[in-house]
Amino acid sequence: MRTNAIILLVAALTYIESSIMIFQLDRIERRLTAIQSPITPAHFREAEAVGVIVRKIERMNKSVSRGLSLHVARAVYEVAEEQEISPDLIVALIAAESNFDPYAISRTGCSGLMQVAPFWRNELAFCKDLFDVKTSIRCGTYIFLTYRGMFGSDEAALVAYNDGPETVKKSIKSGSIVKSSYSKLVLASVDRLKLQ
Repeated sequence: MRTNAIILLVAALTYIESSIMIFQLDRIERRLTAIQSPITPAHFREAEAVGVIVRKIERMNKSVSRGLSLHVARAVYEVAEEQEISPDLIVALIAAESNFDPYAISRTGCSGLMQVAPFWRNELAFCKDLFDVKTSIRCGTYIFLTYRGMFGSDEAALVAYNDGPETVKKSIKSGSIVKSSYSKLVLASVDRLKLQ
């Protein structure tokens, strides 16, 4: 008798949940139709990818608000798509640099989610407002990719991102392996994020 009641309850909740979901999708579709933009499978893929990134951010820092994690996740998704880089790498970099605090400022004046050094504002026109979530992510990702292009690996690029390119050049010149505890931390985070 109790099993039947549980089955009925689950069936009712499933029906209600699917009805709410259909209602929400219908509302979204009406809004998009009103602006002449039909829902496509790409919209669903993007929403799913952003949702995955949100969950990863919230697992890495449980105190991040849903609003902030969603804002960061959207920016991470867009920048990852634009610059053809793994969103997990961007999320791991943000976690290591600022722990998802968009207003973080280091002792050396690095600022924003990606803790970009102040001199980059003068070097790159799109790096002016480093407290803006998307600007910080776009700028930090660009810098990382520049270093990866210079040095040929994620590990060396992370060392350059954290300690400066001169550190990597000295290591290469002396024939030593380019590694740091920072690069190991970020790459370990990337590996953990891939499993989630």
